[in-house]
Amino acid sequence: MVNSLQSLFKNYCANLRFNSRTVLILTIILFPLSNSLNAKENITVLEAITEDAYTLSYQTDEGEIGGYSVELFKAIMTDAEIEYELRVIPWARTYRRVQSKENVIVFPMAWTKERASKFRWIGEITPVNYNLYCLTKDLPSESLTLAQLKKKKLQSREAILERNI
Repeated sequence: MVNSLQSLFKNYCANLRFNSRTVLILTIILFPLSNSLNAKENITVLEAITEDAYTLSYQTDEGEIGGYSVELFKAIMTDAEIEYELRVIPWARTYRRVQSKENVIVFPMAWTKERASKFRWIGEITPVNYNLYCLTKDLPSESLTLAQLKKKKLQSREAILERNI
């Protein structure tokens, strides 16, 4: 099943002119995936979970779930003839759920060494880079070490936008 999803994923990436090796991680993950799940003999409905990560995935005020990774996911599941129920839930709850329940598929998720062996990874959808930013007035005069950085107060992009900084 995972191999067939990986093949479908690669085909979609090729059709979209993306290289699946360079294109985050749709990290569609399945953990632990039941052996009884089969694309043609599907008696199990996958629980598909995504988070609000605009433009990859998001939920509109009207309740519609959209985004690039959502459209890719839907196309792959349709071709694989796999039934699913798609929901948007916060990341912390998603991560706990995927580790404790069978037949859950989560996307997108960044690949890390710590997560690598915990999940079955299907393919990448876009490169992801994490960066730290600060206001010019707060810019340190020299580079900070990790130990120094850990002592600083950090906020998410969303928290900063909410404060209109």
